[in-house]
Amino acid sequence: MLDMLAAAAAGMTYGAAHGLGPDHCAALASLVIRAPRPRQAVALSARFGLGHAVALSALGLAAAAFGFLIPEAWESYAEIFGGGVLVLLGVLLLVRRDASMLLHQHIHTHDGHPHAHWHVHLDAHKHTSEHEHVHGAGIVGGALALSGVRALVQMLPPLLVAHRGWGQALTFALSFGVGVMLTMVVLGLIFVVARKQLLAHTNHARLVSQRLAQGIGVVTLALGVSWMWMNWP
Repeated sequence: MLDMLAAAAAGMTYGAAHGLGPDHCAALASLVIRAPRPRQAVALSARFGLGHAVALSALGLAAAAFGFLIPEAWESYAEIFGGGVLVLLGVLLLVRRDASMLLHQHIHTHDGHPHAHWHVHLDAHKHTSEHEHVHGAGIVGGALALSGVRALVQMLPPLLVAHRGWGQALTFALSFGVGVMLTMVVLGLIFVVARKQLLAHTNHARLVSQRLAQGIGVVTLALGVSWMWMNWP
């Protein structure tokens, strides 16, 4: 019992710390900065955290269970990919005027059969009345999870490689996911509440909101470029 509690505490702590990474914070800020309400920001943050936690935990557990050692090259190229995702988020935030989300899934019915496809909106508020959207923050979170697989495998209990200690390993992975999600939700709330307070004390709320989004776009873009540069082989 104590081993399980220790695994849960370690996983939760590691997940919470992992969620505070600058790439995660920048990506989350770029997604929730236009969210009009705290409830929407929480939903986005939870989707982002869930996508990140599920992808990272699944890949990490699979690699550890089969004794597959993640090479340093994987981590390097995954970091470059993550930097590219940040660049894309930053650019899209800079070019769109009043969009609330990045990725959307449209569901249509053709000849009685549902059909879905993903795409990007540059003016999501105008488009919201035309379609029901399923936001893709989870996809962004999952994409950014690739670079953390190697670190998670190293953190899992060594007995997992020998096919023992599954209870502790699964507890660690589940608690890790919960820690990531809680951190993302808290950060999302902080972002949206801070923006609300800032806009409440200005007579030019729309302009300030646009400038704030553009500022986050610039920071996200710059971080993505530097992330790719630092990890380029």
